Amino acid sequence: MSAEFRAARAADLESLVAFYDDIIDWLDATTNYPRWIRGVYPAADYLGAAIRAGELFLLEEDGRILAAGGLNHDVPPGYETVDWGVEARPDEIYAIHAFGTHPTAMGRGAGSRLVAELVELARRRGMRAIRLDVIAGNEPARAFYRRAGFAERSNSRLYYKDTGWESFTLLEYVL
Repeated sequence: MSAEFRAARAADLESLVAFYDDIIDWLDATTNYPRWIRGVYPAADYLGAAIRAGELFLLEEDGRILAAGGLNHDVPPGYETVDWGVEARPDEIYAIHAFGTHPTAMGRGAGSRLVAELVELARRRGMRAIRLDVIAGNEPARAFYRRAGFAERSNSRLYYKDTGWESFTLLEYVL
């Protein structure tokens, strides 16, 4: 795959909104495992803020976004109670957010390539681990992250503004 990995730029916002809308449309037509909602999550304001903070990354080929995801230190309350594989301060871990692969790129390795690039970026920046959560019932995402080398550490109830209190599987990639 000749796709380019890079940080998202302000000029990408419109394309990123369309990218996530395409994913949500596909999820709504199949099974919306992550329960993403158009205009709620991932929404333009979230994406714009992530771009401005330098926390949104994408894999692009011929001007088309194949996969995208956020990487930052933000985790909800509840992560601190998990028995993680490595002890780390909040500034020593990254969390993946809003990770998605465009429906036309699924099965072509774009998601796996983006995860590998995010892992390498975290490693270069001196992080000790990458952590994330997957909402209960999203078995495809759990399987994807396990294949990418993440270990399941906990099943916990977490609160997010867009989901309320829900059960999540928490996963970790030790660097």
